[in-house]
Amino acid sequence: MFVRFVSLVLVLLPLFSKAQLVLDSLRVLYPEQFIEQQIDEGVANNQFDQVADGYKALSTIYFEQNKKEDALKALTKSIQYYGILDDSLNYHQGNLILTDFYLNSKLYKEALELNLKALRFFKNKEDRKAQLSISKKLAEIYRLQKNVPKEYEFLKNSLQLNNSIKDTLMEIQLQIQKANWMKDHQNYEAALDAIYLAANHSKVIGQDSFLCEIYFQLGVISQLYGENQVAKKYMNRADSLYQLHSNAYINYSSYKEISDAFMELNQPKKAYAYLNTYLHQKDSLDNQNQLDAINQLIVQYQQEQQKAAIKNLQEQKVDVQVKSKLQSNIITSILVGVIAILIGLYLIIRFYQQQISAKETITIQKEEINRQRIVDLENNLKIETMQSMLAGQEAERERVAKDLHDSLGGLLSTIKLQFESVATKMTNLNKVKEYNKANIMLDEACQEVRNISNNMQPGALLKLGLVPALKDLMNRFQGDHYPDIDFQHYGLEEYRLDNTTALMLFRIIQELLNNSIKYAKADEIFVQLTRNENEIIVTVEDDGIGYDPDTAKKGMGTENINSRVNYLKGELNVHSIIDKGTSTMINIPL
Repeated sequence: MFVRFVSLVLVLLPLFSKAQLVLDSLRVLYPEQFIEQQIDEGVANNQFDQVADGYKALSTIYFEQNKKEDALKALTKSIQYYGILDDSLNYHQGNLILTDFYLNSKLYKEALELNLKALRFFKNKEDRKAQLSISKKLAEIYRLQKNVPKEYEFLKNSLQLNNSIKDTLMEIQLQIQKANWMKDHQNYEAALDAIYLAANHSKVIGQDSFLCEIYFQLGVISQLYGENQVAKKYMNRADSLYQLHSNAYINYSSYKEISDAFMELNQPKKAYAYLNTYLHQKDSLDNQNQLDAINQLIVQYQQEQQKAAIKNLQEQKVDVQVKSKLQSNIITSILVGVIAILIGLYLIIRFYQQQISAKETITIQKEEINRQRIVDLENNLKIETMQSMLAGQEAERERVAKDLHDSLGGLLSTIKLQFESVATKMTNLNKVKEYNKANIMLDEACQEVRNISNNMQPGALLKLGLVPALKDLMNRFQGDHYPDIDFQHYGLEEYRLDNTTALMLFRIIQELLNNSIKYAKADEIFVQLTRNENEIIVTVEDDGIGYDPDTAKKGMGTENINSRVNYLKGELNVHSIIDKGTSTMINIPL
């Protein structure tokens, strides 16, 4: 209906003196429809540059309208067409925008690859502004991945690039980013230097939008130094600016830190307001329906990219085969045709037979490729499902552990301090039996919360490595009501596993120990961890009651072990004899 209306207007426009004004008004009122019409015309006329530019313009409009799914669809279409046109500049610029979708979906590896490729391209182009923007983004991605050396490397590189570009707004953002890095690593003096530098730049150019973040950071760092009065001054000044300026810049992750600082400064009303803002933005970022839809579009886009690459290779292979056979047959036909017409006719017949055979061969190959493609897609889906499940489990463990440690642990510690304060004021209270019993039970509750938190999110694993974390785990199972645990390890003293592999191995051994302690009724448990050149061998044995692996019902713990072993592409072997015990051996390739 709209197209007919536009066509009618275009026919009648020459009849009116203000035709161009009417057309421009329609373009302003209905930009999406005009762009879609241009795209259709470009497709019909094979003008792919018009199609690519149209999809790029559509994605910009949808971004402004906060239609993220539509924006992502249009963006991926524009990237595909720029790839067909071999327009590397627009192709990489589109991929850099796509990076934000990857980061929102926590696809850090994919976002990293796109930015590194774009960085190489713009280095060859000697475009220092683009290099600066990408380098800053890479530092943020490595921060999300908790890759501290890489984060600081690209942050430092960004600052060096900006020394020659002299972009003051970028310098402010980089200094704030540097201050956060230094603060995280307890280098508060360097953090203060960076935030003061950001403040000076902001005042020079009159950029008040960054002063909120700057004053808040000064308040937090002053509080870490123990200067609460100075911290309170900066925090209240930042809060006043935040209330006055609607465009005040505050990093999303800073709201939680600001809330904690106000709470420490005994300003609960402001603490609640910033915590509420943090939770509201977190809910907005974690909108599961929108994330699922965007993730589905991203997966679909990646699959289309893979299909296009496979199809291109297939077509090239078929073209080479057909050209080779055609050349051979034509040369043979010419040579034989000179000798005799009859032989030529024979060869022509043979040529058509070969053509039919070639088509049959190509058909068989295509069927085999399609079958293999289906198998690959099924395997990829299984891997993605397994990765999502394990990532979800660890994320939930981390959340619960933090809640226990930060909320319940803090509350119990506060109660403990109150108990001690009351005991100090009432000296005879220590002689009261009920008070002493309650005090002991409170100590046990604090220890139990710490144990549960450590089991769910082992801090020693990230700080010290796998072997110390396992030793810490086994030290918790000491006492008369626990079996004797013998832990041996070889080849891991100076070898640091990556965080994912270490965490998976820790969870596997933790689950096997829990099974032996809870169900096997064992007196002794033997745990051995050995690293060879190309694999890690995990052995867990007990002298418990054993079971029949073929008939025993598999619980959630056993399924978790199988999932983690499969995720690590390992091999699991279980040998158990009733009343003799159970032996489990796991081989994990490196």
